[in-house]
Amino acid sequence: MSDASLIFSDSPLVEDLAAEVVAENDCCYLYVHKKNFAEKTLEVFTNCWIKNHVFVPDEYDPVDDMQDGLQPKVHTKHCDFKDDLQPLQEDDLEIVWGEEGRSVGLYNKGELICAIPYWTTEDAPGYSKYSGQNDLPMFPFPLTPALAMHERMQKAKTFWAGDFQKTWKDYSGGYLGELEEKFGKHTKYFAIDGGKFPTKALALFEKDGYKYAFTIGLGMFPQPTEQRSGVEAMPFIELAFCYKNGLVFDEMKAFSNISSLAGIPWAYNTFFNHYHTAYFSINTEYNAAVFVCEQKAGIASLDFLKQQSINLLWIVPVHDSLCKKLRAKPSDYSDVDAMVKSNSLALTKF
Repeated sequence: MSDASLIFSDSPLVEDLAAEVVAENDCCYLYVHKKNFAEKTLEVFTNCWIKNHVFVPDEYDPVDDMQDGLQPKVHTKHCDFKDDLQPLQEDDLEIVWGEEGRSVGLYNKGELICAIPYWTTEDAPGYSKYSGQNDLPMFPFPLTPALAMHERMQKAKTFWAGDFQKTWKDYSGGYLGELEEKFGKHTKYFAIDGGKFPTKALALFEKDGYKYAFTIGLGMFPQPTEQRSGVEAMPFIELAFCYKNGLVFDEMKAFSNISSLAGIPWAYNTFFNHYHTAYFSINTEYNAAVFVCEQKAGIASLDFLKQQSINLLWIVPVHDSLCKKLRAKPSDYSDVDAMVKSNSLALTKF
């Protein structure tokens, strides 16, 4: 934190993200930092101007301040609420994180005055109540009362105020209970959260000559999926993997891969969807997998997930040659479509 820091907050979901409000050079900014654990430093990931504390004339050149290592003010002519130059006070501020753990909202005396959604870009860094412009590059959009961001952040505020021990107990109990009704008593159960929040597990089952692995806990938090054009949102997911009993490969390596996949959407600000591919190493020839949604796969049909609009994505290991076809432009999914049609998504041979 800098000496000019008013408030600092760690993301409750993404370990290496933090947010901070800094007041210096007669203005204040909301920052999202990426933590460098090796060097024990904070690196600016993105930032958004909130407001000025002084009148800023047209002849002011923000480049001069930036060259001196100071955060730049904004010309008053581009601001809304031009007469509100009151500096923010630490005790009046609250930082709220989005449900996906990457968006940040700043409240002043209970009013949302600035927000940095996870889909922001360098040219559109977020929203500020004090912005009076919609079309200036690298300048926030006006945070008008009609924007959905108000409802989104208020919902997140309520979400993070919940009792997550109870939420986990109810979620894991309900999900595992239905899995055991369909696949029998679990044979193994691993924690895959590294002892850190949020709680995540991997449950293993055997039935009718096949083994199954299901993640438990991913569906409690939405992926960063919305606002991605051209893609049907699948914000809530769980992962599953099916293979033939007796197939010889390093099962623990596969389970480790699943554990890694379970954190990728939130850690890397991305999302998993039907027909996406990901690294999933089984042996020297199978180093990737394609996701197939349960709606297409028709393997489990779990009411617990359906009732909460959680999509189950099956991890289907693919040969390196098929992976190239899936990642080509345009992609060729015909082989995967044939696997779905013939109900052969389970790993049965190499």
